[in-house]
Amino acid sequence: RRMGLTEYQAVGEMHKGISALIEAECQECCKK
Repeated sequence: RRMGLTEYQAVGEMHKGISALIEAECQECCKK
């Protein structure tokens, strides 16, 4: 179960990173 919690946290961090990347790309597109 500890492993599952770690995996869940890892997925959460990954999702945050992906969201930040998408947001940055959107801002770049808007500038153009």
